[in-house]
Amino acid sequence: MSKIEVDQIDPQSGTTLTLGTSGDTVVVPSGVSLAPGGGLTLTGNFVVDGGTIKLDGNYPTGTDNVALGDTALDSVEAGGTENTAIGSKAGTAITTGDANTAVGTCALLANTTGIRNTALGHRALDANTDGNCNTAVGMTSLSANIGGDQNVAVGVSALALNTTASNNTAVGFEALCKNTTGSSLTAVGSFALDANTTGASILQ
Repeated sequence: MSKIEVDQIDPQSGTTLTLGTSGDTVVVPSGVSLAPGGGLTLTGNFVVDGGTIKLDGNYPTGTDNVALGDTALDSVEAGGTENTAIGSKAGTAITTGDANTAVGTCALLANTTGIRNTALGHRALDANTDGNCNTAVGMTSLSANIGGDQNVAVGVSALALNTTASNNTAVGFEALCKNTTGSSLTAVGSFALDANTTGASILQ
């Protein structure tokens, strides 16, 4: 087996370096650091088998932010901290919002300044812009919420049409799914209070 040690590649700009051929294994010894000095672009699939991916908590800016997914958390500004976004377009509009968690494609898609929101599921809380302290678990749960605060929706399409109402709790498939502006509602069970639109302070 031959051994090649490369100290420098010249010219550096535009150089293509091929390591091995199909089926070969390229080994990076323990303790070796890859320091590209800028952005690193990978074309093709990236597979981690038995290892760990570590994100430094400062992506793309600010502090304690972590993003994984196409355009996830890509608008966050220096004032936005402690956000976690996993999934394509998850949290893509967050600028100065803090302590948000978005997991799923388009989860918290439109959120800009809202804080302490948790969205788990495809398009969960995707219209929210400045609503705070909302929890949405399930596909399209609280998906129309714009500025409502302190809502809890657990279940597919739970509180799906809620826009500005606050302090609602919906647990179950499509529970309170048609509610738009009714506040202080509690609905537990599949289709619970599914016809309610604006009524307030109801328990079912």
